[in-house]
Amino acid sequence: LGVHRIQERPAVREGQIVARHLGNLSLTLDHRYIDGYIGAQFAATLVKYLEDPAVMLFWLAELRDHIGDDPE
Repeated sequence: LGVHRIQERPAVREGQIVARHLGNLSLTLDHRYIDGYIGAQFAATLVKYLEDPAVMLFWLAELRDHIGDDPE
């Protein structure tokens, strides 16, 4: 996973061109071990969490609650 420099760049938001802090991510996979579809899902999930950290915190809270449950 490569994380590139975050820079202020033009972006379209609600039909307007505005300045936003944007960065690029790159992901390299060995397709002998990991299917490209799985890698794309990982990258999409990572972007979703970076764009809205509350989504990740909600998921972590659900995971914590689930792990804390007694399976019996």
